[in-house]
Amino acid sequence: MDNDPENDQSSQLAKDATKRISKKWLKRGLAAVFGSSTVLAIVFAVVFAGLLIVMMTTSSDDNDCSTDQDNTSVTAGAATSADMNKNAKTVYDYLIKKGATSAGVAAVIGNMQSESGLNPARTQGDVAEGAAVSDTDVGLGLVQWTADRHTALLNAAKAKGVDWKDMSFQLDYLWQEVQKTPSFKKILSSNDIDSATQAWIDDYERPQVRTQPSRQAQAHQWYTKLAGTDPVMTSSFDNATDPTTSTSSDGGQSDQSCEAGGDDSSDPGEAKGDDYPDNLKNATQDSIDDQNGYPNRECTSWSAWRMQSAGVPGNLIHALGNGAQWATSARAEGVQVDHDAKAGTIAQFDGTGSNPYGHVAYVDSVDGDKVKLEEYNWLVGGAPDGKYHTRTIPVSQVSNFIHFKGTKQGDK
Repeated sequence: MDNDPENDQSSQLAKDATKRISKKWLKRGLAAVFGSSTVLAIVFAVVFAGLLIVMMTTSSDDNDCSTDQDNTSVTAGAATSADMNKNAKTVYDYLIKKGATSAGVAAVIGNMQSESGLNPARTQGDVAEGAAVSDTDVGLGLVQWTADRHTALLNAAKAKGVDWKDMSFQLDYLWQEVQKTPSFKKILSSNDIDSATQAWIDDYERPQVRTQPSRQAQAHQWYTKLAGTDPVMTSSFDNATDPTTSTSSDGGQSDQSCEAGGDDSSDPGEAKGDDYPDNLKNATQDSIDDQNGYPNRECTSWSAWRMQSAGVPGNLIHALGNGAQWATSARAEGVQVDHDAKAGTIAQFDGTGSNPYGHVAYVDSVDGDKVKLEEYNWLVGGAPDGKYHTRTIPVSQVSNFIHFKGTKQGDK
């Protein structure tokens, strides 16, 4: 509930160039055939067949790791934590001004994160909008309105002449629902984050799995981040959407540095093995969220767990999005991201045309130009299996290395 536009653009440019060349050779080949030039016709056939193969393989890739988390503030799909910060602040300000308590609002936001990644344009399962709006079983928006509420949301948007994905409209609509239901009002007046979060799960969201401690954890984190902030003054949260970068000599951008410290040793020893928590490991994949906001047995959940075990603060690893988004989201949190392979860091793989979700893995060790990875949900037999794996690959295959502050090996 995450794409790499630069990679997709490059892939599209390659396809377009290939198509132009194909048409050129097609014209020449036809001229050769109809001109009775056998040699030119044979050359044309061979070259054209080769170009077709290139077209079919341009966007292929082996990485795959989808999650149901992070989403953008304006489009369906995944988003950075910076987008989440902005949207969470918008929700917080709106409900606080309506008279809700900080604890009650945090409970709602913690639930919204699990439902939609705080993306008002989100459709359940990232179904295409056209199909989503015509199927009442597909959730829509911040709280994933479904069934009769799905229809009512769309009707209300139509009556007001606004797009159903509009954040302000959805908040107004949510508030109307709250006003009609005493139990919802009680939740938003609560001062107990845990009970309010659970009550919102039970009374409002009503998901199939009612016990989701990750939602309470998310609510507490949003409370810590938002409680007491002035609903009018948003500069501290706007800063989260504008990570500090500087233009480098080659026209790109250099990454923001973290505080110095830690051990950059490249050989921490043997892989630690699968120490993923049993409650996450033994549950059906994607059936529950972990305490960092990721569906269980995904590459993101595993990588966040390994970082958390190494002492990384929760705010740095919480809800960073799909694997393809981790580099951008980490930068927004002030974490160094570069191409320097170090043990104890996170190897991040960008999304592609065939796999927009990307992938993340823990770097166990570095040996020259190769890295040994520990990961979950890697491809087995052509499909991700939701299980633990280790493998060694060339450093060059990794898009970025994320040096999370607080890790023994990954501090910079």
